[in-house]
Amino acid sequence: MAHATHRVQLDTLRFLAFLMVFLFHLEEKKFAYGILGVPLFFVISGFLITRLLVLHESSSLSRDLWIFYLRRTLRIFPLYYVTLFVLLWLGMLSRPLWYFLYLKNVDFFLTNEWSRTVHFWSLCVEEQVYLLFPLAFWLWPRSGRFYLLVFLMLGSWLFQWVMDSLAAANPGVEWRAHLLLPYAGEYLLWGCLAGWYDATRSPQRVPALWMIVLGTLLH
Repeated sequence: MAHATHRVQLDTLRFLAFLMVFLFHLEEKKFAYGILGVPLFFVISGFLITRLLVLHESSSLSRDLWIFYLRRTLRIFPLYYVTLFVLLWLGMLSRPLWYFLYLKNVDFFLTNEWSRTVHFWSLCVEEQVYLLFPLAFWLWPRSGRFYLLVFLMLGSWLFQWVMDSLAAANPGVEWRAHLLLPYAGEYLLWGCLAGWYDATRSPQRVPALWMIVLGTLLH
């Protein structure tokens, strides 16, 4: 099969992303660059979700959406909500409804009130992508999905520019904006573009040097 559903190469990247984030939380000053594990996670997620959407698409949109959301629910919800209930029982959740609705990243942005559970923001971003992106991707004509991804990328850059512009009058707003889907979505969209290309084009590989140069120039 030209495009296997599971890419074993990504297991190493996932481990590296986890290790980077773990070291960052263990000793932020010593392992400051460990925070880069978060965008790496986002890129991997974007790659995987887009490949799944392309490779598992059938002629029935309702059936595809039902299967996708059911699988995501069974995989993510049990552990997530068990964790939330334990933290709630321990009195560690402020305004818990935001957590339960996967909107805590929005709450952090609006209130600028931080806690030991601030890392839940990335889980909220991922779940928001799982909720919105499949519907947009599958409703969009197949021949124009590349342009959809480009359009979403441009939207993310525009949002970032607006937040950067507001930073002068509202110190800290730029940093907090990183917690929101339109800002953090850029990393996911890079993965989405790579996943779309991988699943729809021939198995011919893109030279790694090209990818490194392109990523360096764009960032």
